Amino acid sequence: PSMHAIVAVDIDEVEKGYEYFERSIRIDLGENLKSSWDGLHAASLGGNWQAVVNGFGGIRITNDEKLRINPHLPEKWKRLRFKIKWQNEEYCVDITRNTITIKALSSMRQPLSFEIFSKEYLLHPKQLLKVAY
Repeated sequence: PSMHAIVAVDIDEVEKGYEYFERSIRIDLGENLKSSWDGLHAASLGGNWQAVVNGFGGIRITNDEKLRINPHLPEKWKRLRFKIKWQNEEYCVDITRNTITIKALSSMRQPLSFEIFSKEYLLHPKQLLKVAY
């Protein structure tokens, strides 16, 4: 169900994607905890992470190897914050209903180009990038 969540978000069916996401997280975190008595389902947990970051967070890598962020938060969510590692640097991405904030958590050697809703932005070392959308 986690991959279905990503595809649903990609075709602008965000709430349907959220339904798939909820089904997916219930595999290990739901009412039927017997399903994980013999251990957690690592692939399922990884898929859930991908549904959050790649689906609702909209993180993708473009053909020219830029980081693209086109978030689509479900109605029930006001905010989504996560860390990613890209090109040997660590970043915190903080998404609200109307802003995306990106902060480098490691010392950047050079500016990093991001694409947010088809517009290019540069994050410079020791700066915070905040974009309204």
